[in-house]
Amino acid sequence: MNYLFFSILFNCVFVFIHILLKFKRPLFFKFNSLSIISFIFIINYISLTKSESTYWILLLPILNYIAWGNLICILNTLLNDKLFKWAKNILILNLVLVIVYTYFIYSIPYAYEYKNSNILTFNIIDKYWYLNFVRILIKLNFIFSALFLITQFKIDYNNQNSYKVQIKNWVSLFYIVLFLNFIMIACIFYNNNLYSYILLQCSLVIISIIILTSFIYKPVAFSFIRFNYYKLSTFNKSSNFTLTDDNFTIPFLNNFYYLNVEANLDKYFIDNNIADKDEFSDAILKNYNMTFNNLINKYRVDYFLSLVQSKKYSNYSINALAQMAGFTSRHHLYKPFKRFHGGTPSDYIYYVLN
Repeated sequence: MNYLFFSILFNCVFVFIHILLKFKRPLFFKFNSLSIISFIFIINYISLTKSESTYWILLLPILNYIAWGNLICILNTLLNDKLFKWAKNILILNLVLVIVYTYFIYSIPYAYEYKNSNILTFNIIDKYWYLNFVRILIKLNFIFSALFLITQFKIDYNNQNSYKVQIKNWVSLFYIVLFLNFIMIACIFYNNNLYSYILLQCSLVIISIIILTSFIYKPVAFSFIRFNYYKLSTFNKSSNFTLTDDNFTIPFLNNFYYLNVEANLDKYFIDNNIADKDEFSDAILKNYNMTFNNLINKYRVDYFLSLVQSKKYSNYSINALAQMAGFTSRHHLYKPFKRFHGGTPSDYIYYVLN
């Protein structure tokens, strides 16, 4: 087993250099990948050395948090180009739990013991059972968060797009990683026999090999400039769907759908009885070169500009005008305004009035 750990350390160095030299874009993927590879190197190193060190015990939860956090960010950003609110909350919750857990381990150094002469299998004694509960909660939060994000790729399955298929197959590898993590949880908390110790080490080796291999053979689409998973829909082989008066012009433009504060693709899909949401999204991308949600914000910004130019609303505040244009507040106006017009709303109002 020691030879396997050593070979993984060697491969970690190789993959780390490969990512530095070969991964150009997106930068978030490059940074998060390097963090995960660094964690794999450290975890295999301490498993190889079989060090019984309090410092490693204090450092392990933090390293685990960084590795899992980066994996969540990779999956989440590939899907949506920003963190889902619930994913952000999970990361914050687990950070608090890690800090609490590390504090108690530091304050009560006799709360744990070694059963298999390896730091990876140290055991919390029964008296401090609540520390084990915190460990389990942290791991389960990460595992189920990753499981949900991976499943989203499968739901959006489309075999007409070779790039999407490649990404979904790549993401599916992490199902194995999550399953092996469940095994590792069981081994860590029931590590009083030799079989659990061997199974724990084997799981660690297999996880390391899968992740290292996945980063070497990453999908080609990740190297696209300004990579966005949903923009890959423009590479679909064929689509007979077209935008018409009934499914787009009348409901979206003539009826000012974009002024609805709750406007989004899912709601529009239901309200207008569109048969295929993916094909509709593809049609929007092909015709407007942007996603449906960005199109909503663009028309909202244009509507805001028309309100500012009208003397009828010259005494209205920016917040009031933003809400009339479909934004929930002035703060949600600034980023779309800068993207689709440039500058700030207050500068534009000053320009119009003077």
